Amino acid sequence: MTEITLGIRVACRKWQTAGTILLVFLFSLYGTTLFALPFTETFDSLTLGAINGQNSWTSTPTNYVSVQTNAYYYGTKAVKITNSIMTRAIEANTSTNVWIDFYTWGPRRNPSSYPAPSNRTTIAFFVNSNGYVVARNGSSWNICSNFVVSKTAWTRFTMNLNYTSDKWSIYACDSTQNKISTLLASNLSFNTTSTNDSPGKLRVNGKGETIAGYIDSITMDGNGATNMPLCIDNDLDQMADRWEIAYLRSITNSSGGGKDSDADSFVDFYEYIAATDPSNSASYLSITNCDLASETGNNIQIIMSGGNYAATSPYAGDNLNRKFAVYAATNASSSKTEKGSSLADTSGSTSWIDTNAVLLSKSKFYNVAAQLGGQSYINASTEWAMHAQNRPANQKFLMCVPVNHESYSSKNLNSKLGQQLARGLRPSATTNGADKIQCTISNQWRQFYLITNSAGIAYWWDDSVSGPNTANVYVAAGTAFWVVRGTNSATRTNSVFTGKSFTATTVTNFAFSTNYGGWTMFGWAMPQPKTHTGATADELGFVAAGAEGGQTTDPDFPASIGDQIWIWDNNTWKNIFWLLGNYGLPAYDGRWWDSEAAGGGAFARFSLECGKAYYYYHPASNQWNPVNFTWSPTNAP
Repeated sequence: MTEITLGIRVACRKWQTAGTILLVFLFSLYGTTLFALPFTETFDSLTLGAINGQNSWTSTPTNYVSVQTNAYYYGTKAVKITNSIMTRAIEANTSTNVWIDFYTWGPRRNPSSYPAPSNRTTIAFFVNSNGYVVARNGSSWNICSNFVVSKTAWTRFTMNLNYTSDKWSIYACDSTQNKISTLLASNLSFNTTSTNDSPGKLRVNGKGETIAGYIDSITMDGNGATNMPLCIDNDLDQMADRWEIAYLRSITNSSGGGKDSDADSFVDFYEYIAATDPSNSASYLSITNCDLASETGNNIQIIMSGGNYAATSPYAGDNLNRKFAVYAATNASSSKTEKGSSLADTSGSTSWIDTNAVLLSKSKFYNVAAQLGGQSYINASTEWAMHAQNRPANQKFLMCVPVNHESYSSKNLNSKLGQQLARGLRPSATTNGADKIQCTISNQWRQFYLITNSAGIAYWWDDSVSGPNTANVYVAAGTAFWVVRGTNSATRTNSVFTGKSFTATTVTNFAFSTNYGGWTMFGWAMPQPKTHTGATADELGFVAAGAEGGQTTDPDFPASIGDQIWIWDNNTWKNIFWLLGNYGLPAYDGRWWDSEAAGGGAFARFSLECGKAYYYYHPASNQWNPVNFTWSPTNAP
């Protein structure tokens, strides 16, 4: 049998004695009452006080090893040991690949000379005054300077003993749950060999130490080839080897975690944190839905999806503590902070409620994150958003849908987009009492009424089609709407839009034409506003696209008037901004002018804001013969 000693000396010995851990504790396999592998001792079921005689443990002296509750890693209890030895035996077995895992907290040791393990010791290590582990390698000692053992917190030690090759490896990490351990040393030679091929006795030795140490959650498992701890990372890529083998069939297939094995734009390391499947492009960390928790409420519910990898493990440090979290901000340009987190359930899906989000801010932007073992990953590539727009009665609003519903079928007035557009509006059984929206679809002016059917269910009715109908109308990104509220109150006082934020690849270009009198409605659907300050030319990108500036803002001289942007707010035309150009003066050309500003006018200061729409005038009759042009919001510098 093998004796394993943990303490200031950690040793393991084959058949008769397993070894000694030099940590201030000595962990050894020893005793007469046998236990079989796998074996776990958390000490939680033991009675407070001396451990001697409890659960087949013995101690010498009997009163210096105690079960206590002042310091523990897992559960509610751990063992305190001072100048004493505690032992327990392992049942005779044929295990040749054994894992030993435990947590310890104790003083460092700096012996005047390295200890000389007995000829019954298989493995040994201790922690020196620098916090480095010093591990036995055959007849010599190796200093492992790649990890510093804490003086003030629990440290997890894990060892693998291979009785076929007479080699062992040692790993360590801090007390963070699910932390990946640092490989301190591998392929170390046993201190001594014998004809026996399995561990036999467990001894924890703190003899000679006057400063108390603690030990908790001891686990030994003889199924080393298939049941390695989830903290083991032999290829040093910060991903558990068992996870890599389960999904990628090898610990070397991921190129250090930076490979995207399933080409879903999420590298394998991110999928490990989120427990998703790196071999399945449909499996990745994401928000799957974001919407009102109830149609009449103000809470936003975020539903997120990760993975459900949770391998069975007997080791306390492997108890799953993966979390999904929501990061949020009220400004699209601001850094998001964690607003809510929850433990993932077995399906890998969970949800979080953003209480009163609609009341507290007119916009909210969300990303989802996963956290595991002190590492975290935020899926910043896909942002979801909530936008609330007020809808008081007896007013008109010039707006656009500020979120991307992605699928073609969802961008329809008879689908989710139409449902959100109807929030804050009053339906009626007749067009006379119903609120309505107006817009241009395929160069045709259209209007749609919010009608209720015989069951009282509201739907959009297309007045260009005779008879009862639902408005089967596709709504392109940035389509501008007039929303016309009647005099009657609605169930809500606002429209609440939720969905993915638009990006440079999902926003729609706009065509500005001299046809139809030169008037075009367009909406700003990008989450970040675009501001014109007048400090530089063409801040909005219209001139580069083909807009034409003028030399006057006086309508009595139409041949010299350039393009205009009209802004509607609070039920009236609030501003008209004129594009200056053709002066040949860099200080003026390409800038928008506010003729109503104090002092007779000034360069305009305004922003194109998410969810708002605007009228654009591109005259056909001025002296510079303007041409039709296409402008993309992404062209704005």
